[in-house]
Amino acid sequence: MHKEILFCLLLSFVLPAGSFSQSNLLVSGIVKDIDSGEALPSANVFIKGSYIGTTTNVDGFFTLLNLPSDTTTLEISYVGYSMQVIKLNNAIIGKRLVISLKPISTSLQELVITDNSNKFLKTNSGVSHATIATKQLSLLPSIGEVDIFRSLQLLPGVSGTNENSSGLFVRGGTPD
Repeated sequence: MHKEILFCLLLSFVLPAGSFSQSNLLVSGIVKDIDSGEALPSANVFIKGSYIGTTTNVDGFFTLLNLPSDTTTLEISYVGYSMQVIKLNNAIIGKRLVISLKPISTSLQELVITDNSNKFLKTNSGVSHATIATKQLSLLPSIGEVDIFRSLQLLPGVSGTNENSSGLFVRGGTPD
């Protein structure tokens, strides 16, 4: 507060009387949490519809110089809080504003995670019996169309004989 008064006094000595025009308008203040009263550092304070603005310091304070007019509208925003819009007038200009922002209520919906029991390869307790769903074959890597024998060769324990043969070896044996 004292720094802003000192700044204004220095300006009044350096600049001649009457040189304060609409472009030398000043607004300053602090941005706080409405519930706790805690200062909000790095809150955004912008002139609506322009790129002129600033952010609050670590103590929540801000100062905007050279406002375009005394009827400027300020937009104050902070992550997780509702934006506040303040229409400036002659009564506010030059005074330190106290701006309180309200936190946005965040309630999460229930999230339910379930297991999908659709296994890629189903094995039974019987010896040498495994089942694979045909729609699961399309998930296996292939070149061009899906080749059942090439897809089966990608499974553990299954290998092909050679390129000229369509036979398969399953753990050392050949299928029926």
